[in-house]
Amino acid sequence: MEDENGVVLPDDTEEQEQPEYEQEESIEEIKARLAKAEEVAQNQKIRAEKAEAEAKAKKEPVRTGNLTLNAGDLMAIKNADIDPEGMDIVEKYARDNNLSLREAIAHPHVKAILSVEKELKTTAIAANVEGVRRGTIKVSDDTLLKNADAGKLPDADDDIERLVAARFKRQ
Repeated sequence: MEDENGVVLPDDTEEQEQPEYEQEESIEEIKARLAKAEEVAQNQKIRAEKAEAEAKAKKEPVRTGNLTLNAGDLMAIKNADIDPEGMDIVEKYARDNNLSLREAIAHPHVKAILSVEKELKTTAIAANVEGVRRGTIKVSDDTLLKNADAGKLPDADDDIERLVAARFKRQ
């Protein structure tokens, strides 16, 4: 349909639905809800950061026992003559089994471990002969002559040549 100016008018048979906006909440209420949502989001962020920090802290080993040193423990350590590596073994055993250091030092398992460790260390020290080198000792001509007169002839070719030269000089 057209009006007098030739503009097409909408058909009355088709009803155009216009969305109706009902204003259920005022702008102030919407702002308040938004502020509340932002506050909740911020709190969630803080909780997540705390949880991450706690998770990182839990990655470190947790000590289950109390290792407190008293005079008896100190005397036991001194009398046991434990080296630093052995002390680490004793501390770990005491912590794992909830024992005092004195009890851990006296325990048969720890004594066996410490004796084996000490034996291994002693064996390693005794077997380490690489650093020791014997230098060659140069014997004087007089010593060569005295040894030859006694019947002890040198083994090295250089020493034999020196012995011959020393005999020619002596004559």
